[in-house]
Amino acid sequence: MLTKKICCIILTATLISASPLYQAAAAMAGKAARWQSQKGQPHRNNFAILSFKDNARQAQENGIGATFASLLTLELRKTGAFNIIDKENVKKILNQQSFALSGMTRNQNPVKVGRMLAAHYIVSGNVGFNNGKYIINVKISSVESGAVVLARAVSFNSGKLNSLAMLMRLTQKSPAVAGFRSALIPGWGQFYNNKNIKGSITLSATILTAGSAAVFTILKKISENNFNDLSQQYSSWSSWNQTALDDNQTKASSLYASMQDEKKEAELYADLTTYSLIGLSSVWLFALSDAVINAALINKKLQKARGKVNLTWNGPGQGLDLAFSYRF
Repeated sequence: MLTKKICCIILTATLISASPLYQAAAAMAGKAARWQSQKGQPHRNNFAILSFKDNARQAQENGIGATFASLLTLELRKTGAFNIIDKENVKKILNQQSFALSGMTRNQNPVKVGRMLAAHYIVSGNVGFNNGKYIINVKISSVESGAVVLARAVSFNSGKLNSLAMLMRLTQKSPAVAGFRSALIPGWGQFYNNKNIKGSITLSATILTAGSAAVFTILKKISENNFNDLSQQYSSWSSWNQTALDDNQTKASSLYASMQDEKKEAELYADLTTYSLIGLSSVWLFALSDAVINAALINKKLQKARGKVNLTWNGPGQGLDLAFSYRF
């Protein structure tokens, strides 16, 4: 459990320390703090940060908008210049008012949101993508006047953030657990490794081959029973009425032919059962080995990321305070 928590801290720090995104959030928070200081107000203003809309597919896949909003919330809170309305309270209030946070962002109506939240200012924005660069537009709107009092746009290359966001979706895996799951139910280990498509295919192949083996076994048993019944009838043909010998011989020949047909079918179903069991064994071996190997590869990626992150725990206080750096 402790190892998993440490791994989560390392991955979080890895993403936070992604220079462009972190610097953009820090710069925006610093600019907002200076603006607040220049106004010379004796009290701290209430700030509510809405979700940042990911306008581009690349941003959606990597969760850039949500990550930036979280970083900006942390940086604004660190300045000590604002009262930050808790994200959960924002969601709760909006849900009570039958509004969805993303819907309000799409409607570009931050003033109405701010009044419901008793906020003085609303922070909103969006994320775009163009020519290999993310473009984040941030604006701070006054709830009282509805005017945009502060705006900033920042752009940076996507490569580093994409790889870090991918790492952020990974968690440490146990090859033993992955192998055990796939040994018990082929495909379960793939789901454990977050390989959902591969897990679905493996599980479907397991069901198909196991089902085929069961069906062919039943059909084989039916053919064998039919063969035994016909054999008993054929063995008694010599005791039939000798006055109708020709007719009896015709019936015996027909019985013999039916016996051979049932025998061939039983042999065919036996072969098909064998092939199905071979297929099932192959799927099982693949699921087992693939689950173990993929779990080990995931851990290797995490270990590589861990080696690039320097963490310092500054001690208990108002939550966990981390000092970190990321070497690109």
